[in-house]
Amino acid sequence: MSITGIGQSQQPSSAGVQEAKPNDALDKSQFLTLLLAQIENQDPLNPQDSSEFTTQLAQITSVENLESINKQISGLTSSLQLSQSLNAKALVGENVLVQGSSMSVQDDGKITGEVSVAANSEALTLNIYGANKQLVDQVELGASAAGNIDFSTNSLEAGTYTVTATALVNGERYNVPINLAAKVDSVTIPGNGQESTVSLAGIGELPLSSIRKIGN
Repeated sequence: MSITGIGQSQQPSSAGVQEAKPNDALDKSQFLTLLLAQIENQDPLNPQDSSEFTTQLAQITSVENLESINKQISGLTSSLQLSQSLNAKALVGENVLVQGSSMSVQDDGKITGEVSVAANSEALTLNIYGANKQLVDQVELGASAAGNIDFSTNSLEAGTYTVTATALVNGERYNVPINLAAKVDSVTIPGNGQESTVSLAGIGELPLSSIRKIGN
C-alpha cells in the first residue's frame, strides 16, 4: 500500500479511516491517520521504504508553513490597510497634488500646480484648452532648471479645462507631466482589501495612491 501525494483522493482499506472526498486536500490529522494506517497494513516481508514516509511528512510540513505565512501576510496587509485608512481621513480639507491634466473651476478661478521637468529647459509653456479642445490661453513660465516648477494659470471662466505643458530642450519641444493642486473634500474607505479613494474639488474621485504631494 502507498500514500499518494497531498491533495489527491485517498481510499485506505483499514477500518476507522475516513475516506477523503475527491479533489479535497488533506489536513494534518487526515494525513497522519493515513500514514499510520499504511504502516500498520504494510507487508512485513516487503516493508515500505522509509524515505517515502519522510517525503510525505516533508510535503505536509511545507503546506503548513505556507498556510502560516499566508496568515501572517494577511494580518500584515490588514494592519497596513487600517493604518492607510486612518491616515487618509486626516487628509480632508488639505491641499494635495495629483498627476493629471483636467480640472473644473468656478468663475474667475485659477488652476495651480507644478510641472515636472526632467532636464534644464530653455522655455516652459502651459497650454490651457476649453471644453471643445480649443486653446483658450497660454502661460509662459520661462527658462527653468530640472525639477518641479510651480505654476498658476490666468483667471478662467467657469468650466472644465485641460492643461498641458511643453518644455523646449536643445531647440525641441517635449510634453512634460503636470501635477494639479486640489482640496480634499472627502475620503472613501471601501474595505475588503480595496484601496481608499479621495474626492478632490474640481477633479473628482481618485485612488489614494494618485496623490503625489500633500500641502502647498
